[in-house]
Amino acid sequence: ERRNLKNLLEKSDHLKPSGIARRTADEDDINPDLSGYSVRFERCQVVKKYSEEVAKEGYDVFSLNYFVVFRMCPSDSCDSCNENYGEYVSEVGDYLEAMTDRHKEQFEEFCEECEENCGDDDNKNSNDCTSCKTECDFYENMEDNGYLDATEYMECQQLQNGDIDDGDDGDSGDSGEDDNDDNDDNDDSLNLYIGPMCSMDNKSGESRIVIGVFSDQYCVEPYDVDVEQLLGYKLSYQLMMSGYTGSSCVSCKEENDDEPEDEDEARALEFCENVYDTSAKCETKHGFTEGLAAVNGYENQIENEYDVCTFIDSLVWDSYDTMGDINAYEEQDVYDRQVTTRQITALVSLGFISIGLFAYINVLHKAVPKLHLACQGDLNGQALADGVMT
Repeated sequence: ERRNLKNLLEKSDHLKPSGIARRTADEDDINPDLSGYSVRFERCQVVKKYSEEVAKEGYDVFSLNYFVVFRMCPSDSCDSCNENYGEYVSEVGDYLEAMTDRHKEQFEEFCEECEENCGDDDNKNSNDCTSCKTECDFYENMEDNGYLDATEYMECQQLQNGDIDDGDDGDSGDSGEDDNDDNDDNDDSLNLYIGPMCSMDNKSGESRIVIGVFSDQYCVEPYDVDVEQLLGYKLSYQLMMSGYTGSSCVSCKEENDDEPEDEDEARALEFCENVYDTSAKCETKHGFTEGLAAVNGYENQIENEYDVCTFIDSLVWDSYDTMGDINAYEEQDVYDRQVTTRQITALVSLGFISIGLFAYINVLHKAVPKLHLACQGDLNGQALADGVMT
């Protein structure tokens, strides 16, 4: 039976999102130094498991749980990310909260810079200014344009009556509106909830995070209805998408334009510390030198690391299908792992040591008979001498 992530997380006293502190010289045992690393999204996977808590509420005893697998990669080799990295699993809501908060800050800074630099008549008609103004104006007037920000629904929440489209303001047009009146009335009478879930992109075949509708307050029982139809608006994934783009590496290093850059004084951004602390960790086998083994206070997680690594492998190796069931009848994906430079060095050194030991054993093997004969000769000579004296 697979152990669920929450059980693994609860075994560590340091997994407390509300108590996260910035790493300082006096607090080296709280967080590892992540300033030289970047966050890279790997996969969003749904897992079906037994839930006693959900079963008590009268729902199906098997609930769907949504997990995100991501890596902490060295920033200078994030694209390849094949050595000295950590692999992590987090519940989708915790991951999104940390990542989208960071991207919201970046987007706000981007729009402030756009407004500042494009106010001049000489620049306001340039291509860059036109592009940034269009993007920022769209976000600022999103609702007027018929959109809602998907990041507003990162946490599981109940759909209010005002959120449910009555068919008057929808963008779906007049066709089929009468046919859906009964369904709208039926949905309106239900207690529906909205929150994040894993999905598969039909075009690229890659996993992604979307906003879905659920029939329970835990957002684990999907409800088959179009979320945009219920909301009466289209959802904009402009900010949320940046948190699950597989090719994107988000640097953890805090940039400070007012101070000269000093690698020894570099600090990690808070969102990296947040997403690190709220995740279960698999680091040792990937050669991650700045993680659990390098700081104090993570002993419980080190003890559970094998279980975490096994669980992460089951997520990335397609052990589960898109419905969260175990793929018992389909061929599993096998990932060839590259040997790291450190592992090659260790293997070569071990080879030379083995050759040296073999040569030394061979020398000893040849020397033993000679030593035996010499000792035997000495003993015979001593015995002869003793006989003559007697």
